[in-house]
Parts: sequence; structure tokens; C-alpha cells
Amino acid sequence: MAILIIGLLIWATIRKEEYSKLFSFGFFILFLSIINDVLYYTKIIYTDWIFSIGLFLFIFIQSFLLSKKFTRAFIAVENLSTQLSSLNKLKDAFLINTSHELKNPLLGMMGLAETLLEGDAGPITEAQARNLSLINASGRRLLHLVNDLLDFSMLKKKEMVINKIPVDIREICDIVFVFSKPFLSNKKIALINNIPYDFPLVAGDENRLQQIMHNLVGNAVKFTESGKVIVSVKKRG
Repeated sequence: MAILIIGLLIWATIRKEEYSKLFSFGFFILFLSIINDVLYYTKIIYTDWIFSIGLFLFIFIQSFLLSKKFTRAFIAVENLSTQLSSLNKLKDAFLINTSHELKNPLLGMMGLAETLLEGDAGPITEAQARNLSLINASGRRLLHLVNDLLDFSMLKKKEMVINKIPVDIREICDIVFVFSKPFLSNKKIALINNIPYDFPLVAGDENRLQQIMHNLVGNAVKFTESGKVIVSVKKRG
């Protein structure tokens, strides 16, 4: 067994493995102390018991090697954390810049579609009006997604500002249903607004509430093949 370990240590030293020389030195001291004690016990030599010293030095060297490895690992983790933090900041900046750049062409596309729907460029057919409505609804959906990205970035930076005003929930639901209808495609889904007309106004951020409603209704439409999507509210307190 000792011969095998020595062979492995020699092989590691030849290959210049990390800390192989220092480990070999510690093992060599331990091995010599064992040989010394065996020879001393058999009275071939007259030195003294030194195994405890050899074992202490061997353990000390192992501890030193472990501390070096842990130190290097800790430094590597710190460097990686710093790099990840920098990359995360770059990612956030990229998202914000890209989101702002996307908003202008989206608003232009939606404005053009609304202009054509109003007939400013001449009469249009029913099929053209339906396609333009779909373009407008898709543009609004993309605009909401862009706003979601901006909100996510602001939340991470703790810069989110909530503008609370009296909001008509039923009216918001009607608006969301109008823009959701083009996404129904050939699905047999009925969109039902069960919010009472006399439901009191609620204090909230109108844009954020509309985004939430878009997400909820959009998911309901996406994962429903047929049936009803019903929005209702309940007053508490």
C-alpha cells in the first residue's frame, strides 16, 4: 500500500500537479518517522520515538494545503460574484434601453392602424378593418409586455412609483376585453364582464391595474379552448 501511495505521489510530482511537492514532502516525513520507530522498536537504531512528530507535521502540511485551497476558492467565488453583479447591471441597462427603443415603433404602428381604421386614408373593407384591429391589439399587447419589462427593472432598482387615483374596474375590464377579442381566433370563448355597473371606484394605479387585467385575461384566453372567461369582483369590509 505504501509503495502504491509513493508511486502515485511520484507520478503527481512528475506531472506537476498542484501542491504535489508539498504533499509528497509531508508524506515523506511521516513515512520516515514510521521507519524510524520500526527500526527503533527492533533496536536496529538507537534514536527515539518520532512518529508523533511526523504525524503532527503531516497533519500541519495537510491543513496548510486545505487552507490554501479554501482561500483560492473563496477568492474565485468573490471574483465571480463581482462579475455576475456587473453583468446583471449590464443586463438591466440593456432591458431598459431596448424597452424604450421598442416603444416608439410600437406606438407609431398602433397610431397608423388607428388612423386607417378611422378611414382617414379612404374606405376599407370589413376584412381589412378586422386585420387592422388585430394589428392594433397585437401592438397594445406588445406595449404591455414592454411596460412589464420596464416595471421589472424599476422594481429591482426600487424605483417603482404607484400613482393612486380613483379607478373604474368595470371600465378597465371592458377595455381589456376589447383588445383581447382579436386573440380569440377560432376559439369558442365568451368574455363576460360580471362587475356591477354601480361597483364603487377603487384607489389604484390605472396603468398597473390594466396590465394585471391584461395578463390575467390573456392567460385565461390562451389556456382555454372553449367556454367562458368571466371577470367578477367581491367587496370586502
